[in-house]
Amino acid sequence: MKDEKSFNKSLVARAHPCSIQNAAQNPPNEVLQSSNTDLESVALKLARDSKAWCGLLNRVRGGISNIWAIGNLELFANMKTIGVVGARAISAYAIECISRDIPRLVHSGFTVISGGAKGVDFYAHQSALHAGGRTIVVLPDPAPKKDWAKHRIYKLLSHYTPEQWLVLFPHSPWTKPNRRLYVSRNRYIVDLSQRLLVVEGRHQSGTAHSARIASQRGYNQYTYPRRQESPMGEVPNQLISEGLAQIGIARLLDFESRNIKESLVPEGPIFLSDNALCKLLKSMGGRASLNDLLRHYKSATEFYADYGGAISEGTIKRQGALLCLKNF
Repeated sequence: MKDEKSFNKSLVARAHPCSIQNAAQNPPNEVLQSSNTDLESVALKLARDSKAWCGLLNRVRGGISNIWAIGNLELFANMKTIGVVGARAISAYAIECISRDIPRLVHSGFTVISGGAKGVDFYAHQSALHAGGRTIVVLPDPAPKKDWAKHRIYKLLSHYTPEQWLVLFPHSPWTKPNRRLYVSRNRYIVDLSQRLLVVEGRHQSGTAHSARIASQRGYNQYTYPRRQESPMGEVPNQLISEGLAQIGIARLLDFESRNIKESLVPEGPIFLSDNALCKLLKSMGGRASLNDLLRHYKSATEFYADYGGAISEGTIKRQGALLCLKNF
């Protein structure tokens, strides 16, 4: 592996510091296919005070002075990113949401950032790669020292071109695993993405911690409603009820297609369509709580589809825990 000094010199000669693909001597995929390779000799150390600290890395808050990386450093140049967090014990509903929406985000130019854990994280990375997109894996620690390349996330990445992925270690590859590393990993995912898709999770979880950080920093969040009795819906339902997250990604994609800021209200005439949700709201006096609306649907997926259509048309709005028809 090139030392940091020679790596920085190679960056200075480029038009943009993030234009280098990989500074390691071995191609990333060849490295991943051999568990005999020493991980510490593969990961590239990037210092905050070097030219390599560019693009997305400038979003990282706190006193971190170094970060280690394997993969395509060009991913630092794409500022259009979204973080994906959720439970390890992934539900069928979460798989359905990820399989549907991650490809849509990828096709809109988003780089998907997640934590490489089993469950939601893994499916998010897999869906992004399978759709031909790019993904950044932020790991709390490199993986078990023995046969590290056989770890599930490295095995997944080895099946795709190295241009599609980047693995980051906020802590050095020789750091011993501990609980605090997982907590800090959540903060790095939120900082790097500055948008968060909260798929599912309980109150006392890493998902809740990530959502709390995003809320404190004023980042846009997106989530999926769940039935009140669903434990995995604790975090999503709370975010929706407190007005801290939008339901689904329809509005985000709509803003991106219009190339306007996410905080702006879509322009255009307000009208009442034949959307089933709009009809339901009209029959309920023009406004209702999320829980009351969900009772009229066979599944949250059906509700989400109608909600996304109504948001795209600009026919409904949210007031706290209530959904309301505009101009009703």
